[in-house]
Amino acid sequence: MPLRRLRRILLLAVPLLALLAGGSSAQNPPPTCFGQKPTMVGGPGNDNMVGGPGPDVMVGEGGNDTMNGMGGNDLICGNDGNDVIKGGDGADKIDGGTGGDVLTGDAGNDTVDGGTGSDLLRGGDGNDTVDGGGGDNFDVLSGGPGNDTIIGRHQGEATPDEVDYSQAGGAVSVNLQTGSATGEGTDTLSGIDMAVGSGFNDVITGNDASNVINGGPGNDRIDGGPGGDLLSGDGGDDVVNGGSGTGTGVLDTDYLVYTNAPGAVQVDFVAGKTSGWGNDTVSNIEGVFGSKFNDVLTGDGSSLLWGMAGDDEIHGQRDDRALFSKPVDADLARGTATGEGNDKLIDVANLEGSSGSDKLTGDSDPNSILGGPGGNDTLSGAGGPDVLVSGGASSLSGGPGADRLEGGNANDALDGGTGNDLLSGGAGTNTIDGGAGTQDTVTYFRSSKAVDANLAQGTAVADGTDQLKNIEDIVGSTHDDKLTGDAQANSLQGGDGNDVLAGGPGPDFLDGGVGSNSLDGGPGSDYCLQRGRGCEVTGAPFIPGKAPLPPGVTPPRVLRLAQAVERRASAARVLHALENQTLIPVVAARFPTAYILALAAQLAQPLDVTRPLKGETAAYKYAAEPICFAANKPFRTEIAPPRTVSPIVGDNKPEEGWWQGTLYKLTKGKYKKFKTTPWARAQLQGSSTIPGVTLWKDRAAKQAFPNTVSVKVGRGRYVWKGNIYWVRSGGQVFAPIEPHIIQAKTIKFNKQCVF
Repeated sequence: MPLRRLRRILLLAVPLLALLAGGSSAQNPPPTCFGQKPTMVGGPGNDNMVGGPGPDVMVGEGGNDTMNGMGGNDLICGNDGNDVIKGGDGADKIDGGTGGDVLTGDAGNDTVDGGTGSDLLRGGDGNDTVDGGGGDNFDVLSGGPGNDTIIGRHQGEATPDEVDYSQAGGAVSVNLQTGSATGEGTDTLSGIDMAVGSGFNDVITGNDASNVINGGPGNDRIDGGPGGDLLSGDGGDDVVNGGSGTGTGVLDTDYLVYTNAPGAVQVDFVAGKTSGWGNDTVSNIEGVFGSKFNDVLTGDGSSLLWGMAGDDEIHGQRDDRALFSKPVDADLARGTATGEGNDKLIDVANLEGSSGSDKLTGDSDPNSILGGPGGNDTLSGAGGPDVLVSGGASSLSGGPGADRLEGGNANDALDGGTGNDLLSGGAGTNTIDGGAGTQDTVTYFRSSKAVDANLAQGTAVADGTDQLKNIEDIVGSTHDDKLTGDAQANSLQGGDGNDVLAGGPGPDFLDGGVGSNSLDGGPGSDYCLQRGRGCEVTGAPFIPGKAPLPPGVTPPRVLRLAQAVERRASAARVLHALENQTLIPVVAARFPTAYILALAAQLAQPLDVTRPLKGETAAYKYAAEPICFAANKPFRTEIAPPRTVSPIVGDNKPEEGWWQGTLYKLTKGKYKKFKTTPWARAQLQGSSTIPGVTLWKDRAAKQAFPNTVSVKVGRGRYVWKGNIYWVRSGGQVFAPIEPHIIQAKTIKFNKQCVF
């Protein structure tokens, strides 16, 4: 069934024969229509009113009325109810009033206003003005032959208005960006985000908002424009381009829609081709909704693949995600998903469940598993560094590997399993078990309240009350927190606010962050970034000099912003690797955009403070502080920036990032520059979204800063530092942040820079 016909059926499903209570009383003022006294007035029920050959003034009052003005320049007001109104010949003015109305101007230069409610409006022959009217519901607007003015009232909203050319007698060209359409005359469009083409070969172009575009039968050319869109060729051999750039709509992903296809479809994003409902050529599309039949969907490495009903085959590459609209049992290790048909999952890395209760299981590779909105889900990482996100009251199990587990607003149970995990319970009463790792971290960065967490007692009170087990490290909130360790080696990070940190008997790492903090390392050998009691080591090593500038970039005129970001960066210090060699700072909407990157402490995970054995190689480490290491013999050290980065501001405007690493060697008691890497540059435009996280990648290479730099060093003590500069597309430096994010592969690595 065509998408437009389905919309009409749903729209007209309101009970047209139901009686609406109420009516006019003797005390009410007499009704009018466009300020004129009526010649015909309906009652509170369902009326059938027919005008004469001359001008009529018709008022429907209550009920679901059928009204026809016939000849003459009529004024017709439906008022309450779901009315069907036809103006007839003449220059008519029609107001549907409240309810879901079907209004047709017919011949003549008419003015048709839907009023509130979801309406179907058609101008008919002549130069008409078709206005969807107010209310929160969407309208379907059609001008008909002639030079029409078509006005929507919900642009950029979740219920946009649609312009419909399905009844056109020939091909049309529709451009929502310029607000024009030709083919049935020359129409002027405003406030329109949805468009339906004719049965011929149309050209339809979207605007900056999130558009829904249906080409209709025929060989159409569809361009969604900037922003995320829902695009359907609707049969025929179509050319569909999702568009490029970042728009202003509620979506940030372009989807192909085949939910109304009469048979199975085959979609291959690698080849950019589809078949089954015409042979389409597609580009700049990130996702697809399949049909209710047995589809074959193939991603290109970053695709969102909805098989929908039917027994589908979903083929993934790298970061493709399989999504479901009904509760499923999906297992990546088995390669199956049941519940919404019997699907085959082939090389799929990531899953996202439905609004129901799902069981989602990963495999030995790094997986991202999202529970979907609502439902009591069971999420299992199985193996590898996984990301598990709950949407309801769920059970999350990370399994082997360094996992990130995030609860929702309900009561969740989180088990990190083996490996050093990052866990966030969210609101509710949660059970949080770090598992068998030695550096499991619980984070309360997103908490709306201050945190009182005590690892010795195994409790934490914030937005909810959490039971903590096998947790070594804590990240606090942006409020005044109280964080207490236990007998193990703990890392306590207060973040913003005036925090009280107490380390306990073990060797601890304490960072109060921004604010007036109280630090007490307690017994043991403790390292504190700020001064405090019981702290044997305080601060990071001093590195002389200023951060260099990227080539061709001038210093910013105002440094206050950069300095503010640098101060905020001291609260984050160390960032957590979401997946293998991937860093994702979080967009925190409640903070000023200039601080977004620095406020990425939500993902904070302190570096390993243990010293490897002589000659042992440490894994890649992520740091916003210098990385220190000692070489006992000549070897090579490697450094690289994160492969995925986030822009310093959250305004969705194009930016670029420059990165450079500098290696310092301790010489005669001072650190001197030993090696500087070449500048690396990434164009940061385009995004893929995980709840609460925005990833920005190089639009050309699909990942930002992919190269690793290897440096040969001799025996000695060294410090790696990294610099990132954010540059506006116009070439002006927005903010340098130094020291910043680096990853380095070293031996004898230790956080304290104490040898």
